Amino acid sequence: MTSAHLKKAAKLISKKDGFLAKIKVIENELESLIGGTVPDSEKRPRKKRRKMSAAARAKIATAQKKRWATAKAKGPKPPEPK
Repeated sequence: MTSAHLKKAAKLISKKDGFLAKIKVIENELESLIGGTVPDSEKRPRKKRRKMSAAARAKIATAQKKRWATAKAKGPKPPEPK
């Protein structure tokens, strides 16, 4: 790295720090207007994960194994012409 690269990197870092400071000021102003912070858990409601039973997973695995077995029994697929 040349000294010019280092100077440019230092300049960008100081710009970034300035932007972060401005963001903090704006966030503080918003908090004073709203009257407090909102916890992260209340910002976005999380979607509940759909649970799958062990029996359903086993059924899916068996079906996939069957598909692979039939594909392997047929042999390799010939290459497609371009």
